[in-house]
Amino acid sequence: MTADLAADANPNTAWSTDLYPRPVPAGRSGVGLTIAFPRPVRLGEVRIDSLSAGSRVEIRTAPRGGGPHPAAQTIGGAVLVSGVTRIPVAATAAPMSEVLVWITELASVGPGRFRTSLSEVGFSGDAGP
Repeated sequence: MTADLAADANPNTAWSTDLYPRPVPAGRSGVGLTIAFPRPVRLGEVRIDSLSAGSRVEIRTAPRGGGPHPAAQTIGGAVLVSGVTRIPVAATAAPMSEVLVWITELASVGPGRFRTSLSEVGFSGDAGP
């Protein structure tokens, strides 16, 4: 699995979704990554470095046990540009140990071919108590 390449501090490496025949995988609301922090944080901004312009992403609180479900709260979102996209996030009541980067629409990479690649995902905010 190459998911760790999205947050390895090396923009020359990337994590990519599978290749799909439509912008949203069939039977799914999206695809994404859960990223854990070494200590709880209150996020202020998420930065995504990507060449997948047009991909739509949401930043969500990560539900316990991983994966999206009704308890996940969307705290930010954006359409990615080529290069770095800065996504401000809404303040959360409690510091988070994990965050979900959820791709709701993949970028077109050719006729009937959709994929999103994330070169680097970075965060800024305050350490929790």
